[in-house]
Amino acid sequence: MKSIIQKHQDYALLSNYSATHKTTIQYKMYIILVLLIALIVAHSVEGITCPSGVGWIPYTDTTSRVTKCYKFFGDYTTNWADCAITCSLLTPGGSMLCPTSSTLSDWMWTTLTGRKDTWIGYQASDGCNNKANWKWVDTCSPDPSSLYTPLWTSGQPDDQGACAACLWGGGNGKWDNTGHGEQRYCACEAGWWSPLNPLMTAASADAVPSNDGYHGILMSTLVISVGILSIAAMLYYCTGTRSGKEIKALSEYTPINEQESG
Repeated sequence: MKSIIQKHQDYALLSNYSATHKTTIQYKMYIILVLLIALIVAHSVEGITCPSGVGWIPYTDTTSRVTKCYKFFGDYTTNWADCAITCSLLTPGGSMLCPTSSTLSDWMWTTLTGRKDTWIGYQASDGCNNKANWKWVDTCSPDPSSLYTPLWTSGQPDDQGACAACLWGGGNGKWDNTGHGEQRYCACEAGWWSPLNPLMTAASADAVPSNDGYHGILMSTLVISVGILSIAAMLYYCTGTRSGKEIKALSEYTPINEQESG
């Protein structure tokens, strides 16, 4: 049998070892966490991609801080329905233009389309001269109609039978209502995803990597999953867990004052 003093000394040594061991684990976990954060940041900046193909331009709206990718078809005009189909088939999640703020609508008009009359995903099925009847297409999600007042050209919509909206040169880029069968230019948008998406700023077309956007989504998901597991491990090891030797020492340890009182 170990003496009381020896048990006390063994426990003190094990406790000191345990505290040092925990501190070492903490430092390692903190280092891993910092590296993971750095990896996420680097991937967010460099690994986020627009859909594969030529002509996609990423842009972050300065009002909503939402970043999406845009593609303008400037070689031909089409009707509203064909533009909607083109965008839906172009890439998963593809949509007609959804100008969700005045800043975004202005950018679409001046930069994306080069001031050409272009369809947007806004229409009415009936009573088209009543602004209350106009709705965004389903792919404009979440519905941006609550974010701001639609940018109609003064006096528009003005025609009962003109139930499709477009960016209009006659209104200096503000919206005009016209018939679904009329010919206008088509442009599409698609969202990309990133852990730091709200913090990103607009990028130039030259900065768009050539790899497919879904690769970026999978890699970001993997990085975040590893980060969550690492944080969970750090919390587990740093909240008082004890080794088997320490538990054994505790079971054998009886404080000296208790032994003396016995």
